[in-house]
Amino acid sequence: MLRTPAFAIFLAAVLAASSAAAQTTDFSGTWNFDASKSTGAPTLPSIAGSGVNNAQRRSAGGRAGQFDQATGRVLADIGFDKLTVKQTPSDLFVTLAGLDLVYKLDGSKNSISAANRPGFPKGQAAWDGAKLLITTIDSVYIGGQYKDLPTKEIWSLDGNTLTIDKTETTRTQGAVHTVLVYTKAS
Repeated sequence: MLRTPAFAIFLAAVLAASSAAAQTTDFSGTWNFDASKSTGAPTLPSIAGSGVNNAQRRSAGGRAGQFDQATGRVLADIGFDKLTVKQTPSDLFVTLAGLDLVYKLDGSKNSISAANRPGFPKGQAAWDGAKLLITTIDSVYIGGQYKDLPTKEIWSLDGNTLTIDKTETTRTQGAVHTVLVYTKAS
């Protein structure tokens, strides 16, 4: 008789967990950037010591033609027109312009470098219903002191369209708002 209430509690917990997992959106896939439906261009996180900042990337429409020390590539050769996402129950793996990023889906803060490289900002991802909220904090040295530059992204999915509503604090321009629209590759 004692097993029945314990089993009922266990079953309720399992059902609640599976219901919560079923409510999350799966962003996995290869996504092509649609500039005609977007405002602004994709940018990479500012990476300490990279020699190429987001303002340079943005001014060139996402292709600065500069050498990126963090990835060892010339940005003009790698492009920003494709986003690859792999999602597991615990992590979101993102590849953009040859850079591999990882976000923990449990709400914890971590370095977003998939290769654990130094100088990457800390990131945090949390679910808001079917939307994923990603916040990164880049601590940069400006005017003799360190300053935190946050970036907030809201990821949403509508059929084969991924929308990333992004507000990024830059070193020089203050807050920059972009809406990036991607269509799923077939």
